Parts: sequence; structure tokens; C-alpha cells
Amino acid sequence: MATSYQIIELYRDGTLQPMDGECFHAKLKLFASLPYADYDATVIAIDFAELREGGTTPCRDVTEDVTLECWSRLNRTEREEYAEKGCFKLASRFVSDEYEAAVRVGEAA
Repeated sequence: MATSYQIIELYRDGTLQPMDGECFHAKLKLFASLPYADYDATVIAIDFAELREGGTTPCRDVTEDVTLECWSRLNRTEREEYAEKGCFKLASRFVSDEYEAAVRVGEAA
């Protein structure tokens, strides 16, 4: 499968651009960057093999799916560390209760 991912963010001038201009070809690299994405970022999936073979391919919004998958792979300590640093706000869109719990632990420490 040749699916790649991009994190799309809204820049100050109102344009939508890939975060750091990077296209991720492996989920592990995507997961390493996802905690640093803006709260309102969108993650898109692109099938480059289909594009090459057919000349066109749709992009799919996979923000919720990959965010939840990434969050679920983190252990409690990692979640708390990200929340304490103010990172992974994207996760707060989809698992707000868990994210807030991680923030409270960081504040209590």
C-alpha cells in the first residue's frame, strides 16, 4: 500500500499548508509529529500509487482515526508529558476527557 499522510494547518495569512512541508510515508513518522500539530489541523491520506497509475486520487480526511490511533499507543506517562508541555491539543478534540485528565495530573505535580 502506498498511502502517505500530510498534516494540513491554517497559517496566519489564512492559507492551508502542510505542516513543515512534510509528507509522511510511514505512520511512525506521522505519529512523531502529530503531537505538535495545531488543534484545528487536518490529517489527509493520499494514495500515491493510485495517483501514478490512474492520474488522479482523492484525498481522505483521516484526522480522527490517526489521532486516536496515535493517542492509544501512548502510555499514561507519555500522555501526561505531552499534556504538561501543552502538546497534542489535536487529541483533545477527540478524547477531551482523557486529555483533560492528563492535564490535571501535570498540574498537580
